[in-house]
Amino acid sequence: RTRYRLGPDGSLLVRQSRLVHLGDPHLAALRTEFTTEGAALDLDVEAALDGDVTNAGVARYRDLDGRHLTDV
Repeated sequence: RTRYRLGPDGSLLVRQSRLVHLGDPHLAALRTEFTTEGAALDLDVEAALDGDVTNAGVARYRDLDGRHLTDV
């Protein structure tokens, strides 16, 4: 949870829930919930995934495939 102040009378609460599947290491989900408190707000949200990120900095992961994202 993170709370951002929107001036003296309001705030924006951002909550995220993340989960991964223990049986399928390539399956995960992210839920993001936005709630305004004390102020009306128009909110535009943009999301993206960086498919080029690897775990190459961790020695025990270097020999793994490294392709984590696929189209569903």
